[in-house]
Amino acid sequence: MLKVHRRLLDLLNQFLKNESVLNRSILSKALGVSTKTIQKDIRELNGLMKPYGAVVESRRGNGYKLRIDDQGKFRRFHQCFFQFDSSRIPSTQEE
Repeated sequence: MLKVHRRLLDLLNQFLKNESVLNRSILSKALGVSTKTIQKDIRELNGLMKPYGAVVESRRGNGYKLRIDDQGKFRRFHQCFFQFDSSRIPSTQEE
């Protein structure tokens, strides 16, 4: 079972809602965290998603974009990722 915190769910949601390239500043404002936290969370999210056929790509000078290479694997990941009871998902990694 995947161990995630609420912010990663929110970050993935930002990419799923927006097909355009998103920069760190936009993401940090949307999630209420620093741009360094966004970078760290994207690395963590990529570690979770890579085996499931998706990555958040860095577009130099533009920002980040979700790339899904295997729809079937990503769909399974997405279902598992979002079926957690949100009241039981910690807000931070420390929780």
